[in-house]
Amino acid sequence: MSRQIVAMGGFPGAPVLDYALSLTGRNIPRLLWIGTAGREDPEQTLSIYSALRGRAEVSHLEFFPWPPADTRRLVLDQEI
Repeated sequence: MSRQIVAMGGFPGAPVLDYALSLTGRNIPRLLWIGTAGREDPEQTLSIYSALRGRAEVSHLEFFPWPPADTRRLVLDQEI
């Protein structure tokens, strides 16, 4: 399996997001949101879930409190 890393700052605009979603080849890929720039703001996290509803199966990684439970498995189970 070939893997690519696509790193984006903030919430990307539609063209970049569409491109990242298309890389998986799936209709509804598994996407991991890491909201560190927003200090894991709950409203921002909810907005991501809402914005991607029907386009991706969203999970999010929390760093507070540290360490997150089973981070490795959570990250490796995602497609984006």
